[in-house]
Amino acid sequence: MPAARFPMAVEVSPDGARVYVLADRDLRSYSTATNTQVAQVPLPTNYMDLAVSPDGTRLYLAQYFPGAVVVLDAASLAVVATVPVGNHVWDVAVSPSGDRVYGAIGPGSPEGLVVIDTATNTLVTLVPTGPSNGVAVTSASSSPPPAPVVEGATFYIDGTSSRSGVVPGSRISGFTSSAVPGLGYRLVLSRDGCRTVLAVLNANPRFANSNGVIGSTSGSVPAGTAPGRYQVCFLASIGNGTTVTGPVTLDVT
Repeated sequence: MPAARFPMAVEVSPDGARVYVLADRDLRSYSTATNTQVAQVPLPTNYMDLAVSPDGTRLYLAQYFPGAVVVLDAASLAVVATVPVGNHVWDVAVSPSGDRVYGAIGPGSPEGLVVIDTATNTLVTLVPTGPSNGVAVTSASSSPPPAPVVEGATFYIDGTSSRSGVVPGSRISGFTSSAVPGLGYRLVLSRDGCRTVLAVLNANPRFANSNGVIGSTSGSVPAGTAPGRYQVCFLASIGNGTTVTGPVTLDVT
């Protein structure tokens, strides 16, 4: 592989097909099948870190000055968007669902943790934590939530081979998951990683307890729901954004 000058960060695509190297003066991608360079773009010398989206389509770069998270197309390395955050960005990380990017910014004002909506490439909020030069994202739980139960049918956690159709109007029950303590969660249907809500399964939220566990939750699949495969998520409002645990898969026939 052609050598990069002063590498700053290295990331591998989720499918293992590409390696991305952020260097002092450029960003490069390499094919892991042939160990050859695929693309290269010049960059100023003020980028500190990069992260890859879970679906492998986007790269997020931490820009130290003037201070922004820069979004690139992972295939072409072309800039898609620039999200100014008002201060130096040292490190970036992407949520497992891909709906949020987190950046560590500082020192100075502002400083802390910025949260960015990846659907709109806009700043959602700043969490004051003091100056920081690192950020990491972990799953809410080290083990998957227990398999939910649908009365009259069954729906399964992703990865299982057997699925049964769920008639609109059926009730989902016994679905528990780890979450953020004190927040009220609703069961919702989605098809894009829970970014877009296509149907709400329960009208009243179920609150996570002090241990961050959502108790047994139930809800009805709306009768007007179109047939097809959906993701089912717990969703809670946090400012202008959302937090999602799950998803599991539901077939509506």
